[in-house]
Order: sequence, then structure tokens, then C-alpha cells
Amino acid sequence: MIRYVLVVNRTGQTRLSRYCSGASMSPESRALFEATLARLCLGRSQSQCSFFEHGEHQVVYRRYASLFFIIGTDRDDNALAILELIHQFVISLDSFFGNVSELDLMYRMDMVYSLLDEIVTADGSIAETSPAAIAAPLSLALGGKAGLSVTDLLDPAFH
Repeated sequence: MIRYVLVVNRTGQTRLSRYCSGASMSPESRALFEATLARLCLGRSQSQCSFFEHGEHQVVYRRYASLFFIIGTDRDDNALAILELIHQFVISLDSFFGNVSELDLMYRMDMVYSLLDEIVTADGSIAETSPAAIAAPLSLALGGKAGLSVTDLLDPAFH
């Protein structure tokens, strides 16, 4: 069961956070928790494993360009399956943004959360793993306009 999904940049700033399964933390404790996880993931070398245990959860992360995609799961979940889930999420993001970047996450957060909602349900279950099936509802909502860049999305003529 997935407990949280975070995306942080190389400086440790959180760019996306989603907590599942009724996580009840105050905003201050969430910020501290996210900063701690970011520091732990950023401090690991490339030769180290992409998953480790932290507190009562298993943390699985993967770096794509300047972004770290971090997912916290129950300790008994398959870490390799979660790594594949992260990869499928990035493929889905790439289908809309070309080569996904930090700016895409910042300026089109609604699209990013929509894609994440197609993958992970509110209770932390995995709903879909096929990039085509993940992107289909959002593509329909946008009128079939996949493969958009940030400049396209920020263009007033697009809206």
C-alpha cells in the first residue's frame, strides 16, 4: 500500500506531495518529514540501492534529470514493482510534457495531479500502470491534445 508520493528537486524543495490512507500530519510536521526524506535521498550515491527503510515505511525513489520521485510504501511491498510504477508515472508525464521538467510540475500541477490520480487511488492502492490508460482520461479532457509543451500550455490561445 502506498503511503505517500513526493517529487523533490536537487535542492530538496518539494514540487509535488500526495499523502494516502488518511495520513494525519500537521503542515509543519509534513514539511519536516519531506525535508528529512529529501535529505536522505539526495545524500545517497548512485551506487547505493534505490530503496531503504525509514521509520515504519519503505522508501523507494528514482532520479530523473533534476527530479527525485519518492514513494513511501508498507515494508512488505515489492520495491521493484514500485520502481516500475515510478517509471510508468514518468512515462505518462513525458507523454504530455515531452521531456518532463520541474517547470512542468510547477506550472501545470493540475495535470500532474490528474495523472497521479489515475495511477494511485486515495487509499494508496495502485489503480493503473499502463501509460496509455493513465493518459487517456486527461487526453480526452484536453480534447486529445497530448504531447504539449509548457510553452503551449502557457499560451493564452491554448485556453
